[in-house]
Amino acid sequence: MLGIPLIVAQCTGALDDCDLPRTLPWYFGLAIAAAWLATVVGAVLLLRRRLLARRAERRDRNRHKAIEAHKGSDVEIW
Repeated sequence: MLGIPLIVAQCTGALDDCDLPRTLPWYFGLAIAAAWLATVVGAVLLLRRRLLARRAERRDRNRHKAIEAHKGSDVEIW
């Protein structure tokens, strides 16, 4: 932490050889990559959950149709 004030102190004045960092620190890139990865994983998990729910709903709907199609009285069955 002492390095940054030392660099800034060296760059005050009329020095032509001032060399301050021109890029963001490495952990900013890591944070952006982690946020992007979390967004992609979240989207994939939500899509998968939605598709599985739709499949289960379709399967339940088909079961109800099959049960309703075979309703009848005892006289009809025997």
